[in-house]
Amino acid sequence: MVKKLELDLLSKLSGKTQQELMFMLNDVATAFVEVGEYIQQNYLLDSKERMKQIKKTYAGYKRRKKFHDYYATIEFFDSLTLNVLEPLQKMALDLPHESIELLQVVIGDFEALCQAKDDSSGCAMEFLEACFSAYGKAWLCVPCEQRNLEQLAQQVGDYYFNNGYLKIEIIECCKLALGTRGLVLLEKYFIQEPETFLYVIGLQHNPAKLADAINQSNNYSVKHILRLATLYIYELDFTSAIDWILKYIPENIANDSLYRERQNLLIQAFLEDGQLQPAQDVRWKTFLRTLEAKYYCDFMKKTADSEKDHYRQEAMKVINKNPRIDLVVLFLDEIQEYKLLGDFMLQKHERLSSAVNVSLLRKLSKTLAINAQALAATVIRRELVEDVLVAAKSKYYNYAVSDLKLAMDYGYQVIDWQDFPNNSEYLAALQTKHGKKYSFWERINVV
Repeated sequence: MVKKLELDLLSKLSGKTQQELMFMLNDVATAFVEVGEYIQQNYLLDSKERMKQIKKTYAGYKRRKKFHDYYATIEFFDSLTLNVLEPLQKMALDLPHESIELLQVVIGDFEALCQAKDDSSGCAMEFLEACFSAYGKAWLCVPCEQRNLEQLAQQVGDYYFNNGYLKIEIIECCKLALGTRGLVLLEKYFIQEPETFLYVIGLQHNPAKLADAINQSNNYSVKHILRLATLYIYELDFTSAIDWILKYIPENIANDSLYRERQNLLIQAFLEDGQLQPAQDVRWKTFLRTLEAKYYCDFMKKTADSEKDHYRQEAMKVINKNPRIDLVVLFLDEIQEYKLLGDFMLQKHERLSSAVNVSLLRKLSKTLAINAQALAATVIRRELVEDVLVAAKSKYYNYAVSDLKLAMDYGYQVIDWQDFPNNSEYLAALQTKHGKKYSFWERINVV
């Protein structure tokens, strides 16, 4: 809706002359003081005057000592971002050193800025991370030959150890400005921090150096090995990437995210190395664990036609045994096995509303109705109605009425009701069971 309004406004403004636009801009700036200040600060002053104005604006924010509640705090940091942080990022192109200095002040003032403010929304942390991001980008605006990498490395190290909020994120924000030479200078600050030390080396795109560091360390993690494997793939050394993954990261690793990254890198390395069957084996194993359609579909594309039916049957056995109803329905929907999806929904209908997101159930119901699975589509909508009425969730009655209407509409398309009641039987039973939910029944004739 907002995007449409923006497009409508732009289309109307595009027909205006420059003079008309200037009159409009002047009227807006006159009516809204903040707009005028923003235009003045960002577009009408020269660089040095704009920097003075930004400093003055920031000083005003620092003086705000009264307590800010949850919403006022969000507004405070949003406003601080709009009127200080964003203009500073623009200023970095013209005055990078001055922007860096002011950003260092803002970062140093972070604790004071948070005082007497309810920052439980996380907006303060978002602002701090945005500050470090702007800081790294400001350093990038300093020409390479003028960039003091020793100073930047020292500052990053100080920020890492002297703030209690962000750690690796600080290095990540400044890695491009540091470059390989700066990252080498940064190493000395983390000799006593093995995990971060290996992370810094991993950013240098030197797999041999990272491999040596890992071999000499007892504090490497799965992430370091994955980074090393990625670097080897960049260097087209697929054999080393495969060897390190298989040797150092067990296939039964508990973390699902790291498991997927392991498997994806293995698949890529095997394929690039021309080992097609091992790549297929990894795809199948990954599908069995995650039940994600992309692994199954990629596997089936590369499987011989004579074997497709066998693996399809094996996949169906696996999903029928899987206790995660949500994963099963997503998988069947993505591979467009609508008959199987409909049968599965009918089998598990009493548990659907507690196991699957309501909006997803509505989407699946519509999909099944379109794909000749009217009974399953009907039963899903009935379960949604039942869920609302049993819990007497009166604020959701409008949704339940809509679901009931669609259940009846889909029901008219059903040919075989199996063991489920038809429309008339269902509606009679629903009225008997929930007849006293007057607020619900009053809406039936309206919708």
